[in-house]
Amino acid sequence: MADIPKIAGTFEAFRLTVGVEPNKLGWFIKMCLKMGIQINPTNELRDDNIVCRVTMPADSLAAFNGTPIGKCCMHFKSEKIWLMCPMPKTDLLFSIWRTIKVGGITQIDDLPEAVRKLQNDLTHANVEIDNWAIDMLGKRAFVIAIGEIEIDLVRTSVAKLGFSEGAKCYTVYDRAFEFGLQLCPRETASRICLQCRNQLRNQLKTDECLRICSETIHTMNSPRIFAVCREKSKKLRLVGVSAEQDGHLHQDYELVFQRPRK
Repeated sequence: MADIPKIAGTFEAFRLTVGVEPNKLGWFIKMCLKMGIQINPTNELRDDNIVCRVTMPADSLAAFNGTPIGKCCMHFKSEKIWLMCPMPKTDLLFSIWRTIKVGGITQIDDLPEAVRKLQNDLTHANVEIDNWAIDMLGKRAFVIAIGEIEIDLVRTSVAKLGFSEGAKCYTVYDRAFEFGLQLCPRETASRICLQCRNQLRNQLKTDECLRICSETIHTMNSPRIFAVCREKSKKLRLVGVSAEQDGHLHQDYELVFQRPRK
């Protein structure tokens, strides 16, 4: 038992799959929110109970020895707990894939010229830009950060985030957020093409694409994000891909998120 706190200390949170009686769901949600516990009720029924995904901060647990113990769990006595999954700390679960620099302008008035320069740099670097991406780069929603900022990126996939049969976009993003990951700045894909192009040309497979998860840019009445792809000739392409919140993401989709620094 002496080693249990040491083991629990390697986790940031614990995810529970909890069954709640339908007539108690409202009370259960209020209780979780009051205690700072993330809750995501689903449309799934199991044993006449509504399945809820609950994420509990690690510091709410006194210890972990295979069963939920702690001040939060005592409220779950009337609910069914089917699964408890420890969530390792972000830096243990997701190693840094790339560190890049974004931004660089000194004031917001410099943005139009900075975007034009970015497009020219991509062209000179022999990066192909599809029509969707060209339109996205010209939107007001596409911004470049003031000042140069260094950010850490992680590469994962829909399957690695726990969805072996794929899932809706918002569900995948919510899982990434639960693991402590963040959306990337919208300029990230362009910077990857410029700063990591030699590595990606050799490491990406033909027609493989990395979806750079960020806030969407609406273009031609469609919310989209940037993706970086490699062609057969090893040439990189910057493309715009659909990012509808309820759109289905295939389990093999490769994703890039930002890993926050401590």
